[in-house]
Amino acid sequence: MAKKKVKLKARDRSLVFDTSAIISLASNSLLWVIGDLKKQFKGHFYIPGSVKAEIIDTPLQSKRFKLEAMQVLSEVAKNNIEIFDHNEEVQKEISELSATANSIFMARGNYIKIAHLGELGAIAMARLLDSDAVVIDERTTRTLIEEPQKLADLLEVKLHTPITINRDSLRKFQEKVNNLPVLRSSELGVIAYEMGLFDRYALSGEEKYVADPKLNVLDGVLWGLRLRGCAISTEEIDAILKLEGFTELKK
Repeated sequence: MAKKKVKLKARDRSLVFDTSAIISLASNSLLWVIGDLKKQFKGHFYIPGSVKAEIIDTPLQSKRFKLEAMQVLSEVAKNNIEIFDHNEEVQKEISELSATANSIFMARGNYIKIAHLGELGAIAMARLLDSDAVVIDERTTRTLIEEPQKLADLLEVKLHTPITINRDSLRKFQEKVNNLPVLRSSELGVIAYEMGLFDRYALSGEEKYVADPKLNVLDGVLWGLRLRGCAISTEEIDAILKLEGFTELKK
């Protein structure tokens, strides 16, 4: 596959996907919506080389996730997902992000490694391309960007120990990710629903088998994403269903 040169700081519209969001879509057999979403977005959908390694290169060497890797490659072949290998500027940005992000929280005298190569690669690429958003389903990194104090509280509960915050590292990280919007696959799922992409699963004839097919389709999409990696709460799902006009949620 030919490598493409990143036009850093270009203002072409773009989203950069982390490994977690691609996995959530692939494991729910929803990668097919990417093409229509990209057309609607009128921009680029990127994954950095670090994400390619995690969702294509490594799975192709195994048996368990090879099919998902081939599904991603299909979207790459159709240019719905574009891959950029790390150049020197991206690699430098990843190294700086890693140094700051992984020196923010300390437990029992040791720093906690909370951000990994795929996530850092996506954030670095989004920053350098001045992207419209980075798409991350994994809760830890998304919470670090949006609500670092909440993440500290979650870590204390998980590790059963007090968490110390390195305020200098946190400030440096926040300066790097300042105003970087974060989306999840669930937001993309809602947009796809509003575009009518799931109407194929909510035909009028289905009402003799299930009450309110459209409600069940949207509820199924959101819960499928949640159960396969997207960090979205029950309350958020219920709120989305209400916003879409479903006032009686049938469980």
